[in-house]
Amino acid sequence: MEGTTKVSKVFKCPSCPYESKLKANLKQHVKGVHLKIKDFVCDQCGEGYSLKDNLRRHIHSIHLNLKEFECDQCGKSFAVKSNLNQHVKAVHLKIKDFKCDHCEGKFFVIKELTQHVKSVHLRIKDIECNKCDASFSSKWELNHHLKTCTGKSPMSSMEFKMKQVLDELKIEHMYNSTHDDLRGSKGRLRFDFIVPTPDESYFMIEMNGQHHYGPTRFGGIDKDRALEKFERQLSHDGLKRAYCSKNNYPLLEVKYDDPREYKVILKEFISDNNISV
Repeated sequence: MEGTTKVSKVFKCPSCPYESKLKANLKQHVKGVHLKIKDFVCDQCGEGYSLKDNLRRHIHSIHLNLKEFECDQCGKSFAVKSNLNQHVKAVHLKIKDFKCDHCEGKFFVIKELTQHVKSVHLRIKDIECNKCDASFSSKWELNHHLKTCTGKSPMSSMEFKMKQVLDELKIEHMYNSTHDDLRGSKGRLRFDFIVPTPDESYFMIEMNGQHHYGPTRFGGIDKDRALEKFERQLSHDGLKRAYCSKNNYPLLEVKYDDPREYKVILKEFISDNNISV
């Protein structure tokens, strides 16, 4: 009909921001990302993929080490042309044309936007550790966790090392515990370790990672979200310090870059505060 503009139909994923003009692409997206069906398996390493083309790319880049697509601006080479295009767009052109509907975040590729929405706004943690009950939003977070996973609980590496010292010194303690009257902006606040003392009192131990001292962009969150989380962390740390001061509970805070052995730090703290354990 003359004067009628044809509107292309867009197929949208019901679970994330992904959309495509091709229904087949949406089906492949759901299969690989949400259903996690990976029926194309590499016979050299066992890595699985939802698309045959992705398996081919894997073999070319990992096993054959073929990188025939070279950036004419910096010389970096890639196994597939789409990765080269993404590199040029992100590194050289700095184009962020994928905008989050929930915040001011902008991203270079739809994959980054999808991961951002999933972890930051939807808070979906569907990637589980096979050693403990911890779950995560991304493979990056899982791989970071696996470096220190004990198979028993989702402790950080700092917490796990301090627990080893407490166990070695046969000091009774409670891990990840709280007092009922200690509350923050989102409910009760927890100490990494609460140690009861013979005089029916306590002392507390906090293992302070890098996120206690500045904004950190773990999980791919944007700068504003990282700053927001850091400000909340500072508030919670302040509440814990005030709580300990009010109740005369000595508080040991171990900084992530302290070079001393944890046993030395703990013994010095106990001695300096005349604590009986």
